[in-house]
Amino acid sequence: MDRKTRLKKSYMVMQDVNYELFADSVEAECSFGIRNPDQKLVTETLEKLGLVAYRERHPNTLSGGQKQRVAVAVSMICGKNLLVFDEPTSGLDFDSMAQVAGLIRRLSDMGKVIFIVTHDFEFVCRTCSRVLHFDEGEMPDDVPVVMDALPKLRELFSVSDGKER
Repeated sequence: MDRKTRLKKSYMVMQDVNYELFADSVEAECSFGIRNPDQKLVTETLEKLGLVAYRERHPNTLSGGQKQRVAVAVSMICGKNLLVFDEPTSGLDFDSMAQVAGLIRRLSDMGKVIFIVTHDFEFVCRTCSRVLHFDEGEMPDDVPVVMDALPKLRELFSVSDGKER
């Protein structure tokens, strides 16, 4: 696929969603920049993500987790097949991280291709099917997220297994 086609089929949620929220309400944000948005899909998505109560609020008045859910809502509504999330759990508490993990799994179940840039081991374990490790322009590791690969994943994320050495 050429670059232009890839761009047409892709959507990115940035690490700091404050830089991508432009509309004056959550509902307007969910269709901002989308040609002929499906209002029924917007409403259904807001309901699925627990954002209906905030539909008229300005996105900048929401908590970090709520803003992240708004960004995920837009990714669900925009109709793109490849979704890139840059550090989607940055600054979120554990409960918000778990919610975002569930939303991303839901997107994957919808047939979307998801690419996540993260250093969050817990999030990877809850969300991902593989870890592609990039270093100095090379990809030295392609590790499935399965129990047998847990030691390698812990090593990649510099996470202790809790055992004393």
